Amino acid sequence: MSPDLLYQTAHEIKNYNATVFVTFISATHLVPLARHLRDQNVTDKVWIASEAWATSDSVRAIDADVFSGTLGIATRGGDMPGFRSFLEGVSPSTQPGSPFMKEFWEKTFQCSCPPSICQLSEHDSDLSTHNEYNDNCTGKEDFTDSGTASSAYLGWTDLEKSYNVYLAVYVVASALHNISTCVEGEGLLKDGGCPSLNNLTTWQLLAYIKEVNFYPPGHDYQIHNDSV
Repeated sequence: MSPDLLYQTAHEIKNYNATVFVTFISATHLVPLARHLRDQNVTDKVWIASEAWATSDSVRAIDADVFSGTLGIATRGGDMPGFRSFLEGVSPSTQPGSPFMKEFWEKTFQCSCPPSICQLSEHDSDLSTHNEYNDNCTGKEDFTDSGTASSAYLGWTDLEKSYNVYLAVYVVASALHNISTCVEGEGLLKDGGCPSLNNLTTWQLLAYIKEVNFYPPGHDYQIHNDSV
């Protein structure tokens, strides 16, 4: 949105009769609007925050008064052992030939990554981007260096969405494991039958997902029939 449109939107919000606003917007798009709300001293509104920005540090940093009393809807988060250290260790040397590494590295650290650092395979060579940065990347830039443009990268990885994907993989894997170890006569199908992994249907998998009870590192996790 243009600055003029942002100003107009904030002005309309300020003068609108409604006091409660339900927002479905990403933090990236909300931050510019929030600055205009702050500048126009819009502090008498109640915001219902969608999961996309309910836990955003960048939004909270704008002005506490603008979003005072905000009600946020967010999914449950959690720690994924080893995930953060894996992300901190991502580099052109650990991901050689990755078709996405060059663009990712350049945009994250605002530098041009030469072919000697960001290697592309022959069939991905057409993905090479135009060098729009004056400085060359070394390939040793550090994500943990505070104050750099890369700091948002590790902040982004804290989003609960990653944890939910992590749990979903565990749930499906646990269900498949239980199917693979199923004993005829003790299964969840009719007359205690067991599904075949070679001819598994979605409803059969769902039946086992409903009975999942597993322990991801540091957590107990159960799925109840009435919640699926």
